[in-house]
Amino acid sequence: MTIDIKKRQIVLPGDKLATKGSEYILGKGVYDKDDTIFSAVLGLAEPDERKVSVIPFTQVYLPQKYQQIIGKIVGTNQNGWWVNIGTPTNAFLHYTEGGMFLRDEDRSNLERFYAIDSYVCVKIKEINYPHVDLTMRGLFFKEIVAGKILSINPSKVPRVLGKHNSMISALQAYSKAKIIVGYNGYIYIRGTPTAEDNIIQILDFIEKNAHKDGITNIVEEKLKSIFGEISGSTNSDFSNGEYEQDEQENNSEVKEKTTIIRRRGER
Repeated sequence: MTIDIKKRQIVLPGDKLATKGSEYILGKGVYDKDDTIFSAVLGLAEPDERKVSVIPFTQVYLPQKYQQIIGKIVGTNQNGWWVNIGTPTNAFLHYTEGGMFLRDEDRSNLERFYAIDSYVCVKIKEINYPHVDLTMRGLFFKEIVAGKILSINPSKVPRVLGKHNSMISALQAYSKAKIIVGYNGYIYIRGTPTAEDNIIQILDFIEKNAHKDGITNIVEEKLKSIFGEISGSTNSDFSNGEYEQDEQENNSEVKEKTTIIRRRGER
């Protein structure tokens, strides 16, 4: 295969990327025509000897089974909750998957448990397009209370996580905040007000500069300048997906309000 572009070169839809050889693998974000591979999206080219892909700058969230995501409760019926997860149709959380035991009489008013406009950390259980079923079974899947939720484009989630979760681990270690990254682009942040605001600014920087090389080192320098060197205990145990509510949160009848910072349109 003959490569016509450089690694991480910005390409437009329809740009020629490579001429196919006898053995090749067609990557994501590309298509082939007449033995030639073209870009299907605006993004960064990722060529190698046997495969060409394009990482899109923006994309709609495409759910995958077992992914951890954050969703917004938008409706109920007697069988469960409708949840907006950023897809064209709402996903469904059945009452048996809601992470609690409910009696038959409880089903007449499910909003008592997860109210409309509240946010939950959930996992995708099954996909039968266009239907997506969710679950909250597991220690790490809870209703989100207090803190802030930031929405970014789902295509930037891998950059926020970093290789082997290096980026998200650094953000938590320096800020001592709890951070959950949903694969649908919603990010939950819980820390001091100053830490939350600083993390939001850094996440904005990552989203805008996700296409650049060396961003992890730049972000770490920013974290050092804001929070200082890492010292004492951190919340590094709260790696992506390991969300735990404080005992006080679980036992309190009064829930603090979660601040929502919208970056993409919500229905």
